[in-house]
Amino acid sequence: MSVSETGKTPFGLDDAKAVFRTLVSSDYDIVRLKAVQALHQVQATDSADCLVEALRDDDEDVRIDAVSALADLGDEAVIPALLENLVYDPCGEVKLACVKALGKLGGRDAIPYLRKLVTSRSDDDEMIWDEDEAYQTEWDDWLDIQIAAIETLGRFGDEEAVEPIVLAVNDDEAQDLGPVAMEALGRIGDAALPSLGMFMNSTRRRLRYQATRAVAGLDGEKAEALLNRALDDKDASIRLVAFETLLDRDASLDLFERALGDAHEDIRIAAFARLDLAEEALLNRVLNDPSPVVQLSLINRIDPTESCERRDDTRFRTLELLSRSGNGEVAATAFGRLAAIATPLVKNELIDLFGDREDKPDDLERRQWAAVDGLAASANPDAMEWLQKACRSEFRAVRLKALTAVGVCLERGDKTLVARQQASEIVLSLALPAPAADPGDEDADIGEQEAVKDDRHALKAAGLDIGDGDADAEQGPTSSLGAILGHEEIAEELVEEAAADNSATILSPNEEILLNRARRNISRRKVALDADAASLDQETQLTAIQLLGTLPDWQGNLLSLATETDVDRATAALDGLLRSIDRFGLKAGEDALADVIPNLIVATDAGIRLRAVRLTAFLPLDKASDILLAVLGDEDANVRAEAIRLLGGMTVTAEAVTPLLGDSSSLVRQQAMRTLCVVDPAQARDHLLSFLLDNPEQSLTAYMPDDSSAAPVIGAHIADRLANDNERATWPVLLPALASLYQTNGLAVAS
Repeated sequence: MSVSETGKTPFGLDDAKAVFRTLVSSDYDIVRLKAVQALHQVQATDSADCLVEALRDDDEDVRIDAVSALADLGDEAVIPALLENLVYDPCGEVKLACVKALGKLGGRDAIPYLRKLVTSRSDDDEMIWDEDEAYQTEWDDWLDIQIAAIETLGRFGDEEAVEPIVLAVNDDEAQDLGPVAMEALGRIGDAALPSLGMFMNSTRRRLRYQATRAVAGLDGEKAEALLNRALDDKDASIRLVAFETLLDRDASLDLFERALGDAHEDIRIAAFARLDLAEEALLNRVLNDPSPVVQLSLINRIDPTESCERRDDTRFRTLELLSRSGNGEVAATAFGRLAAIATPLVKNELIDLFGDREDKPDDLERRQWAAVDGLAASANPDAMEWLQKACRSEFRAVRLKALTAVGVCLERGDKTLVARQQASEIVLSLALPAPAADPGDEDADIGEQEAVKDDRHALKAAGLDIGDGDADAEQGPTSSLGAILGHEEIAEELVEEAAADNSATILSPNEEILLNRARRNISRRKVALDADAASLDQETQLTAIQLLGTLPDWQGNLLSLATETDVDRATAALDGLLRSIDRFGLKAGEDALADVIPNLIVATDAGIRLRAVRLTAFLPLDKASDILLAVLGDEDANVRAEAIRLLGGMTVTAEAVTPLLGDSSSLVRQQAMRTLCVVDPAQARDHLLSFLLDNPEQSLTAYMPDDSSAAPVIGAHIADRLANDNERATWPVLLPALASLYQTNGLAVAS
């Protein structure tokens, strides 16, 4: 009679633990190992005795895992058993696991042994080692045990461990113990200060640094005296630790002056970060500092959300001066912060930054980026107007950053109603299609057309046959090289030649003319020979369409956009629609949605079909299930998987799901199994284990829903097979499967 038939209550966690405890005594090493791991996995706190028995197992892997399990179960009663393995188990890995476990459980009885392990293998009459282990593995496990012993003694705060730790660090033939040893000495505290002070005088820079870090974590006059001594260390990273610690502890003016005069910029930044911004003398020191990093640190201290309304404000004057810095990054960052706190006061500068201009300074993109950065954080109502202009920047990165800022404003509840309304208007203006140009307007942009002719003339003069028709110009290049050359076929040939030729080639005079022309005429190249302008506008519009999903009452418009033949626009509209429904619920009405979905699920683009399937979740069950059943044969695996996932929450028969268990896609098979576990646990039991055995790398819980009545049924079925010796070959797979069932899902039912 099977396990599932003998009990009156569902198979649960207690039943599973009983199975594991039984198999800990199996004749087979791998089964015992998996059983111990399973008890660990389900946190079987009532199985400590069984795990203690496993500490005497013939297989060292079983003993190691038993030690780890006992450490995590937290039962201090097992400390004597672990101490016994530490001393008498010959396996180095078992000893290492015991050291860590005893430290975790607070086994202070192990301290005398740990002190010995810090300096040697402790080859005395009491502690037993496998003398051949180092020769077999070409690695002496004591080296790892030494580190673990030092860590554990530090955790215990054992003052008598200071001497052996110092000896270990000073052993010329030892491994590098500096980091772990200094941390342990720091945990031990005042008793270790003399030793830490000694290491702070070491000729080894890393050791001095680690010792200084340890002392910085201690309080008291002795620790402070050692840190004051470290202020003169030749290494800047050590001085920085000392300065930061002392500056945070009621620092004197002399200490600040000393830090501000240090040769290393990080130390000066640390001092500036702790001084009052209102100090005029401080600001002058920063402005005159030779390092731009120091000036950037000052800029970043100015809160971008606190408005400034006067030019004589210290913050405004400071940022204005820095915005004229010779360092481009400092100047741009300072202006960005000015745009944040004093938007109206820098209106003319913003007009110049985002307006049309003949001359294009080299740092224009960086300054626009910094301005958007500041405007995005600004609390000024004028900031949104400039973000709208930034959304039309000629630089893609700037546009995307501005659009992101607008989208964040729509989502954040701490933004004012006015700001959110402004953001909504920006999104609408960008998402709605621009009116078509009047085909009869032949006078439009004649200057740009002439620029095109000039550039084409230059290309021809450089020896390139670019053709005379307008078709090429309208289509635009599809690569960066094509954009420069103005001819895609030639660009492809050059790329192929370059790939085949590894030698460096000096540019010919004609090629130099070509490249120089391209560099000088950035604005013309953008209009005539580069498709970026149109691509940027399209990308901006698509992003804005997606952002419509953050606005209420636009679901109808998104539904309309979703039916367009342009795949990109339809995809963006569907993404926005899904976001809108998730946020506001279905406002467009079930009928409107039901009218659109049938056309979408037969679209040629798989991405559109996938999104259409997701929309069925908002239809009545009868309509949704009919649509989902119809797309189970879709050629795209993601579409099939999403359909079967949604069917799991609807009325669907096992007969409709079972065929998909043999689907060519593992993703579909997994979703089919999860759905079958919901709709028919009995059938799922028969299929699931066979599927799991065919795919042992998969986790059982990957096929199980988060909350399923199938767990007790499947658990009992696994137990039946674990009790059958004829199924012994499957046990190494089934044991962790049963453990995962009761660990991850939390579905255990006590027997």
